Amino acid sequence: MKNIFTAKSILPIILFLGFFFFFFLDLDSLISWDNIRENYSKLNHKSSEDIIYSIIIFFLVYLLATAFSLPVLSVLSLLSGALYGWMATLLVITSGTLGCWIVFIAAKGFLYEYLSQKTNSYISSIITNFNKGPFTWLLALKLFPFLPVSFSNIVPGVLGMRSSIFLLATFLAFIPGTLIYVGFGRGIAKLISSHQTISLSMFDNPDLYIPLIGLLLISMTSFVVKFLRIKKGN
Repeated sequence: MKNIFTAKSILPIILFLGFFFFFFLDLDSLISWDNIRENYSKLNHKSSEDIIYSIIIFFLVYLLATAFSLPVLSVLSLLSGALYGWMATLLVITSGTLGCWIVFIAAKGFLYEYLSQKTNSYISSIITNFNKGPFTWLLALKLFPFLPVSFSNIVPGVLGMRSSIFLLATFLAFIPGTLIYVGFGRGIAKLISSHQTISLSMFDNPDLYIPLIGLLLISMTSFVVKFLRIKKGN
């Protein structure tokens, strides 16, 4: 039991507790689309009163939501577009990248050392192949639209990627999706103000198909190119 609370396990434990208490305290109901839609006028008024303070608060909320791997990033990204317009793009990308980096550091410190000491040839092969081109692999993972964000944060840490490469790839990978959500959020703000019915379903918003399919194609292309390079090298 003494080995559970080592220095390298403290951060993962904090992140797990953040995720647990978010649902235990029913905070997910606060960051739901229905609640935000009902209180949008108040949120917009408060953010307009003190824009700097509002931006700082949103930055911290988005960073923590990313670090705790909470399933609210899409809603927060839409809200950022509704409240701050295109300025929200840099806000979301920066806070999201830092939040991802926290998860990456936690996974790297907690699991990488353990795995690297294993003599399993399969594990060694995965780590070696991944680190031959970590930037390409991570970019492909990040751009794949149907993978959980936490997955693409934990895997690079477990496989020992350098922080500088992780931060750059994560920052770049955040750009396409953020532009989609922020742009959609700007349109939603107008609909809320005019009291029109809003649906966040992708099936009711076919204009989202093309960018999402584009992200999928970019991600799959990265995987294929990397696979062919590895095969050629072997």
